[in-house]
Amino acid sequence: FSLTVDILPTPVTLFTNWKSTDRTAYNTARERTFPLGAPMTHEVIMFDRDGLVTEGTFTTVYFFRDGCWVTPKGGMYSVTKRWAVKQRLCIAGDIKAETIHTGERCWVSNA
Repeated sequence: FSLTVDILPTPVTLFTNWKSTDRTAYNTARERTFPLGAPMTHEVIMFDRDGLVTEGTFTTVYFFRDGCWVTPKGGMYSVTKRWAVKQRLCIAGDIKAETIHTGERCWVSNA
């Protein structure tokens, strides 16, 4: 997988907080970051206007920080994310987009 942080924030709406067929925000983030038709092995990490990571365009993201896996508090609280938190595989916390760096340990799961 190739992960890239979006270049612009994505507004938080009902469609980014709840599972929906409206993928406008996700498609827009992909289109401005990757060329049309980029393979699905390329993922965009989205963030809100406060610079906090929310999710990937089609994944839930987790970063290894301070000895544990951390998933963003924001974005869709998917079944996979809820399960991982409940199983104590990770914690939900704030992740600033500007703190993500090349080569950082990251795990992605189905959104």
